[in-house]
Amino acid sequence: MMCVSHLNDKSLYFMELKMNSDLVSSVSDSIAKVLEEFIPAANSTNDAELLTVAETCKLLKVSRHTIHRWCKSGKIKFVKFSKAKSGAVRIYKASIIVFLKTMGA
Repeated sequence: MMCVSHLNDKSLYFMELKMNSDLVSSVSDSIAKVLEEFIPAANSTNDAELLTVAETCKLLKVSRHTIHRWCKSGKIKFVKFSKAKSGAVRIYKASIIVFLKTMGA
């Protein structure tokens, strides 16, 4: 550790810049990791396609309750467009494909 009394204004300024850039880098890395959990890896444009709950029900031939239960348990990935309890929910088509593969369908 360097004694502060031996530092001049210029070196303090550069130390502050270094600390700020380290902080920005750390925050950017953290945000990227969080986003990776919520955005499925897209191999094609169809992988990022979003379906409504009704479309998903029709596709899988299950009830809305089943879809909501699977979303809540993490079996299929979804995005909610509102913080309200009744906010619009969309389901990632890619997560449905992955879910079906794990179920052996």
